[in-house]
Amino acid sequence: MALIKQKSNLTQQEIVEYLHQETGLVCHRSTIARTLKRNDITYKKLTPSYSEQNPKRVQKFIQETKPLLAETPFLAMDETAFFLNENPRYGYSPKGTRAYTRKPGRKGIHVTLSLGVANIPKNAIVGYQLVIGAANTQSFYEFLEELPDGEKCYLLLDNATIHHAYYTRIQAGLPSIPDQLAIKNIEP
Repeated sequence: MALIKQKSNLTQQEIVEYLHQETGLVCHRSTIARTLKRNDITYKKLTPSYSEQNPKRVQKFIQETKPLLAETPFLAMDETAFFLNENPRYGYSPKGTRAYTRKPGRKGIHVTLSLGVANIPKNAIVGYQLVIGAANTQSFYEFLEELPDGEKCYLLLDNATIHHAYYTRIQAGLPSIPDQLAIKNIEP
C-alpha cells in the first residue's frame, strides 16, 4: 500500500511486476485488484500536481504567508478558461449499465473568467471579468484597473505569463504591474 501512496498512477500490471522484482512473488492482476478493493483503494480520475513545483518552496511560502492572512488585507486573483458547451466528464447510472450523455459536436465559445477576492467576511468578490477567448496582457490590465482603491493591501497572483509580462506591457504602452498597482495602494 505504501507503493500506491508514493506513485498513484501505477497500473495493476506494473504493481505485479514490482512485487515480483522486489520479493520474488508471482501473483496475478486479479489478486492485486482484490487486495486494492479490500483496502478501499479505488481507481479514479487523477488530479495533476505540477512537476515544476518545488514542495519545499511551496511549504516555505505557506508558512510565511499564513500568519499574514488573518491580519493583513489582501486580494487574490486567478483566471479559468472553459468552453460554453462542455459536458461533465462523469455521471451516474445503475450498476452494470453505462452512463450516457449527449455531447455537442462543437465545444462552443472559449471564455476566460478572471476573479478577484478579498479576505473580508462580506462582499469578498472585488472584481470579475469575462473575456471571449484567452486572457491577455490588455485584458489583465483592464481587470486591474477595475480593482477598488483603498487602504494598503497585497495582491496574490500565480505565475501565469500575463501576471509578469513586462516586455509585452512596454510594447503595448502600458505601465508595469507594480506601477499600475502602486496607484491603487496595492502591492503584488
